[in-house]
Amino acid sequence: MNIFNTNEVPLRSYIQSRITDLENALEEEVRNRDKVDIALLEQQFDRESENLILGITRQVHQVRDEIKTYRPTNINEPDYEQRMIQYRQFLQSSSISLNRMTNSIDAIFEKIKSIIKNVIRWIADNAQTIVQILEQICHAFKFIESFFIH
Repeated sequence: MNIFNTNEVPLRSYIQSRITDLENALEEEVRNRDKVDIALLEQQFDRESENLILGITRQVHQVRDEIKTYRPTNINEPDYEQRMIQYRQFLQSSSISLNRMTNSIDAIFEKIKSIIKNVIRWIADNAQTIVQILEQICHAFKFIESFFIH
């Protein structure tokens, strides 16, 4: 009953895929930073984050359902009682592990969402100042360059 190893790669792949989607959405907004409406960006990020959390939770529930398929069904087998005891132990420990995993994933992504929102808000609030500083640096280099051209 090595169900966790069987499902670890697909779950990890799914998480990576959803994170890549989030990164791509954020990068697109950064490329269009002059047109950024922070409220819309936050709504989009909230929506993508919720989709990620729901998708991960759904996959964890699929693992949970798959665990149930290991339940011994043939009461006529000589080791049925022993297999049922093992299944109960496996089911109990698996349920506890999956619940902890689900809670941990939710907590991790809530924290990530909060951090990224703060970074996006800071970028949006300071984008104009950053552009002005970069323009001043550019003008300073052009001014210095003018001394070497003549």
